[in-house]
Parts: sequence; C-alpha cells; structure tokens
Amino acid sequence: YVTEALWTPLEELDVAFRKEMSEKNLIQELEHWLRHWVGRPTELSYLNGMTSKYGGGRLWAKREDHAHTSSFCSSLAMGYGLLAKRMGFEVLTGETASGAYGVALGSVAASLGMECKVFIGRSDYEVLGTAVDRMRLLDVDIDVVPSENRGRHAAISEALQHWATHSDEVFY
Repeated sequence: YVTEALWTPLEELDVAFRKEMSEKNLIQELEHWLRHWVGRPTELSYLNGMTSKYGGGRLWAKREDHAHTSSFCSSLAMGYGLLAKRMGFEVLTGETASGAYGVALGSVAASLGMECKVFIGRSDYEVLGTAVDRMRLLDVDIDVVPSENRGRHAAISEALQHWATHSDEVFY
C-alpha cells in the first residue's frame, strides 16, 4: 500500500531512475564516488584464528568498517544523493535507528552541497551519542520522533509523512 500523497513523487522517481539507468551516466558517476569517496571495493581479510579454530575451510571477512562512514550505508546514501541531485533536489531526507544511515546521508549531503534532514526515534536518539554527534557535525537537521519502543518504525512513518508533504522540496 502506498498513500495517494506519494503516488506522484514515486512516479517521478521511477521516471528519473529509468532515464538515468538507460543513459548509464548515473552508474558511472556512482562508481567514481564509490571508489574515490566511499573506498570501494573494501578488502577481504583472512581470519586465520577462526579458520584454525573451526576448520573445514578458509574464513574471510569483508571489511565494511573500512568504508567511509564505516558501513554499507554510504553506498546506498551516495546513490540516493546523486539521483536526487540530478532530479534537482537540494535536501535529502531519511530515517535512522542505529545512526549509521543518518551519518552516511549527512556525509553525502555535505559532500554534494545539499542539506539533510534525518528522523530518529527518541529511544534510539537517547542511546546513540556518538552517531548523533557526528550527524550534528555534518549539519544534519535531526528530528527526534516521540516513540516508546517503535524507534525505527516511528522514524520511518515521520519521514514518509514529511516526504508526502514536502515532495517538491526533499528527496527520500
């Protein structure tokens, strides 16, 4: 189910995405940013100790902690940011529960010269001091959503409502 208020923004997003994918320009630019800004591809690290302990095969770990903002979120956020910029938007908006996506979205917005608004449930906000501090350093407009135990759910609901009422100004 999608609320009627989001039909037009979703159709516009679909048209823009299909256009960019057919022209291959967005993919080329995204690949450039992923390599030179995010630090992709991240390396694999051989886990000698675990391999010895568990045997049966060689164990490896993908080092996502070496990517900019220390998570996969930076790749997703960069894709959103580039598409939003190409569509003429100046504000990125999203939600976060762990803080990682808020930091990644704020980093992308700062890098692309955009503004950023992130919704976060109060319960998450109160325990994510470092991530919240990083978002503030990136000039992210943090909207704390009252919530008891529905942190991410409440933040998503608020972010979607914000997008529905400001779809001509913000990209979600």
